[in-house]
Amino acid sequence: MDMFLTRWSIFMLDPRTELAILFSVGILAIVFDQPMALFALFLVVFLSGIRLFFRPKLFLSLVVLIWGTAFSQAIFYDGFPKSNLFNIFGVPFYKEGFMHGTVQSMRFLSVMLAGVGFVSRCSVSQVFSALLALKVPFFIALMGVTAARTVPQITSEILIVRRACRARGGSIWRRNPYAWIELELRLLQTVVIKSWRRSINMAEALKVRGFDPSVQRTQFETLNFKSKDWCICLFLMFFIGVLLVVKTVFLLYRFDLYYDAQWMNLYAFARYWM
Repeated sequence: MDMFLTRWSIFMLDPRTELAILFSVGILAIVFDQPMALFALFLVVFLSGIRLFFRPKLFLSLVVLIWGTAFSQAIFYDGFPKSNLFNIFGVPFYKEGFMHGTVQSMRFLSVMLAGVGFVSRCSVSQVFSALLALKVPFFIALMGVTAARTVPQITSEILIVRRACRARGGSIWRRNPYAWIELELRLLQTVVIKSWRRSINMAEALKVRGFDPSVQRTQFETLNFKSKDWCICLFLMFFIGVLLVVKTVFLLYRFDLYYDAQWMNLYAFARYWM
């Protein structure tokens, strides 16, 4: 991973800029409510990491997640009003529920893919340096980076444990629901115990080495904000700021707190496009 980042460093952004992009995607996922706006956000995030995300299994998983969420909400939607889209074996599928599920899946996937892209483009040391440069307390930055670093380890351990279970007792899906839940809890217990041991070893290593978070530390490579980083951050600040103002004005109108007839076009834009 570090070799890849070094090779393509000319195309990489400052880690603080990457954090700003990730934070902006999270804000937009909250501000947007219309399916087309969220789909555009999802499409931009997906295309920005097309080489990373466009894999057959990952692409199929995204499609299944989107449609699975949409259809599950179409069945169990309890809001009003609601209109019947179609029936399957007497089970109604509601149009409003389908739209609600699509919106929620797009919102979730946009933030998730933005996070995956951020982790793939920035090494752990770069993320740590970015957090320190943003004046995040050292112990909080250390805890956050350590937690993010253990996620791939925990994922691989879960896969190893499930593979070992399948090798010993066959497919874990060929069981009754009670036995399946019990087996999943046992597998999770194994992963939790190993993670607990790893945390103890890390704490002992820090204590033995006399770790002190208040000591001033130096870095081998300091971060440098380039002109492209400034341009991107300024654009994000302006773009997010304008959208937040528009959304705030629309919410004031929606909840009957403030209304101005001169802003009808602004209200219409926020209603149908945000």
